[in-house]
Amino acid sequence: MMHEVEYEEIDRAKKERRAPPPLRMILDINRGIHDQRLYNLPTANEFATVFVGENSEVPIYRYIAIHPRGQDPQTISILHLHCDPMTYSLLFPRGDKGWYSELEKIDQSRK
Repeated sequence: MMHEVEYEEIDRAKKERRAPPPLRMILDINRGIHDQRLYNLPTANEFATVFVGENSEVPIYRYIAIHPRGQDPQTISILHLHCDPMTYSLLFPRGDKGWYSELEKIDQSRK
């Protein structure tokens, strides 16, 4: 699924005569865990996000880092408009914007 999104972005970049944005996913593995085989890095370009927290709830603190090629890693806030699409890739398969503070409500109530 993610490779399809990648191919679409590459095609869009070719049509617009620009280079696709170089992005890299960083997985921060907890080194305190004894059996590292449980947390192997992905071997394909498709991935899943798994949260392990109290009562099956999503942890409040999320460390999201983006590392563009040739630049230092950049940390983004959980309020960043790209945080939800990167965290919940199945809900945002095309990388659409997630919730952000300037998001305006569209009133679609029936009259």
